[in-house]
Amino acid sequence: MSSLRRRWNRAFASIFVLSLSGAVASTAIVTHLVGSTRAAAEDVQRQSEVTAALRNAVGTEEMAGHAVIDAGATTAAAFVDADRATEALLAQAAGIFNKLEERALVDQIRGHWDDTFALTRSLANDAAGGDTVAAESLGKASLHTMLNIQADSLFDAMDRLGETALRPIDQQLRAGRRAERDLLVLLYVLLGVALAVTVYYARRIRRDVLEPIARFRDATGSVGAGNLEHRVDLDRADEFGELATTFNAMAEALAENRRQLTEQLFAQARLAAIVEASDHAILGLSPELAVTSWNPGAERLFGYDADEAVGRSVFDLLLPPERNAETSVLHRVAAGHRVTSYETEVRTKGGRIIPLSLSASPIVDDRGATVGLSSIGEDISERKALEERLHHQAFHDPLTGLANRALLKDRLDHALNRQARSGGLLGVVLLDLDDFKAINDSLGHRAGDELLITVADRLRACTREADTLARLGGDEFAVLLEDLESPDDASVLAQRIVASMASRFTFDGQAFPVSASLGVAVAEAGLATIDDVIRDADVAMYLTKSTAKGGFTLFEAGMHLAVKERLQLKADLAKALGTDQLSLHYQPIIDLPTGEIVGVEALARWEHPDRGMVSPAEFIPVAEESGLIVPLGLWVLETACQDVQTWQRLDGVSPSLRLSVNVSGRQLEHPEFVGNVRRLIDRLDFEPRQLVLEITETVLVSKADESIEKLHQLKALGVKLAIDDFGTGYSSLSSLQCLPVDIVKIDRSFISQLDGDGEQANLARAVLGLGRTLHLETVAEGVESGEQATELRRLECNLAQGYYFARPTDRATVVGLLRRDPSVTDDTAGRTNVPTPA
Repeated sequence: MSSLRRRWNRAFASIFVLSLSGAVASTAIVTHLVGSTRAAAEDVQRQSEVTAALRNAVGTEEMAGHAVIDAGATTAAAFVDADRATEALLAQAAGIFNKLEERALVDQIRGHWDDTFALTRSLANDAAGGDTVAAESLGKASLHTMLNIQADSLFDAMDRLGETALRPIDQQLRAGRRAERDLLVLLYVLLGVALAVTVYYARRIRRDVLEPIARFRDATGSVGAGNLEHRVDLDRADEFGELATTFNAMAEALAENRRQLTEQLFAQARLAAIVEASDHAILGLSPELAVTSWNPGAERLFGYDADEAVGRSVFDLLLPPERNAETSVLHRVAAGHRVTSYETEVRTKGGRIIPLSLSASPIVDDRGATVGLSSIGEDISERKALEERLHHQAFHDPLTGLANRALLKDRLDHALNRQARSGGLLGVVLLDLDDFKAINDSLGHRAGDELLITVADRLRACTREADTLARLGGDEFAVLLEDLESPDDASVLAQRIVASMASRFTFDGQAFPVSASLGVAVAEAGLATIDDVIRDADVAMYLTKSTAKGGFTLFEAGMHLAVKERLQLKADLAKALGTDQLSLHYQPIIDLPTGEIVGVEALARWEHPDRGMVSPAEFIPVAEESGLIVPLGLWVLETACQDVQTWQRLDGVSPSLRLSVNVSGRQLEHPEFVGNVRRLIDRLDFEPRQLVLEITETVLVSKADESIEKLHQLKALGVKLAIDDFGTGYSSLSSLQCLPVDIVKIDRSFISQLDGDGEQANLARAVLGLGRTLHLETVAEGVESGEQATELRRLECNLAQGYYFARPTDRATVVGLLRRDPSVTDDTAGRTNVPTPA
């Protein structure tokens, strides 16, 4: 900037000085010429005046000479005066005309003058002396003539003097005037050029210097007033261009800083609003773990006002001094580490101890130093209570309150380990109600549930407090007996149970006979495993059912016939594969808000040529045990996909009809299972999104590590995954959240509690709510009443299936349901357009 200004100043000064110097020189020359012309003019004036005076003096003297000729003495004095005046003027002319030619002419004039007036001068002198004879003797006429001729010659000489002296001076004057005019024109031109150059450079300076300076002044004022979007539009390659680039970069940086500051302020305001509105307790702590901030959520959770909490140590405020683990965690955060979802217990103002999920992060400055801590606490009392209840439910039957199969196996495992260390006997009693299906079918599931509860109560009355009672599923129960002195102790308990079952069961004022078939197995130390003991008790129970219902059988080593029969069942099942002995039934899945059928679940059925219809509860375990479940499951999957594809092309059937197929643990473990599903989908061109694979929760939880990878591979195919019998094998919320599933099928044991008001009903509602919390689609299984359906709608359950809507049925009936065939529908108010359950 200073360099540019210096260059402009030097250029302007040089041009101005040159123009001014030319003007001054021209002025001096003109002044000199004017002075010379004036001097010449003055000389001409003096010479003219002297010449004119000399002509007058000569003329006067001539007239005086004629007078002397005529008058004599009377005019002699006048002539003498005139002669003297002429002589004085000639002397003056000799001093004025200084050029050589001019002096010669002046001398010539003097000579002519002397010659002209010599005679007259003599006559005048004579006349002054009184002698007039000479004039008369010479003749006056001749004298007058002579005087005139000589005077004319004198005047001619004076004219030549004027021409000789005055003409050059006149020419010099005219030349001086022309030179003066030319120099004045040059002066005006130089002054004009200087003015034009001055104006041009003034404009250049205004355009190139003053205007950019004005732009910078305006831009600076605009930016200073807060308009950070103002830019200097100056595309130049000089210092002003560099300054404009620098200024614009500065303005851009200021604008970016303001944007960032605005965003930070907005983020801080938003964060402050979130903190204030949050239900969680959000605390700010100093590096010394003193409370620096305390939001309303913390006030509600811990009971302390902000004034009471700020400034106090968090340990004194919330944590008892003996909580070393929590102290270590917070000190780690103060050291720069981050802690998430740390679960602990804290003390409120009222002294209540509550479970808390704590997340804490260090607050660091721009140098990375920890200047404080930010901590978020969430009251997890309800979640802990729900987990405890679900944990209890995972190991207990929700209907009877007895232990379930998982807990029985766990306790049996511990008992066998203790037995291996200390010796002794233990026994297992398996109990299966006789003709329970007939009670369910004739009286309904509510009657069946009440019967199961009654059986559980009677078992409690027959057993010791140390014994483990369990419901294994359906109408099957088990009792684990430890520290037996002899096998007879197990037989005695079995007899008591048989006796207790002899009492009739009362339902709706009617009494019904109830019997149970028992199998007893006693294991010696180190000679059995869990599966061995349960299998032996199951064989004994099977023999009881086959030979003496309502009694019990103590397993003996010779009972291989039953095992052989079971093996025969496996062989028959293997032969049945690929024949028309096996068929599929389908149970509709209903969209609760609309009542429409949105899917079907495929269920395998076996019509044995000798034994008749074999229950799935009988042949599916055999298939699982033998491994036949893998080809059987593949057949079910392929056949069901083909059926559904056929139905989707029918008029009145939704092309988006979904198919649900059960997948066993053995199938999921098979190395080719995922590949088989992929090849089947590709070969049939079946839409993967319309296929739902159902895996029981017990399989997923018990073999989570092996299952999760397979589930992810299935998800990659595009199929949907469902947890079947949800709630019966629950392990933890965290494990459930890790499973890549889309659908949760709530077990019927939960649904059956919905039309009640007790704790079990509340637990069922909590399980349904858990599905929504995990953002999973929920399907309620075993819906058997309109009240249950209504409550499910209120709880926003998506889908349902059960006898209330439709039983599992064959292909032809399902097609009628899907096409809304009036012959297989019921338009009863409040029901969906599906068959009325029997």
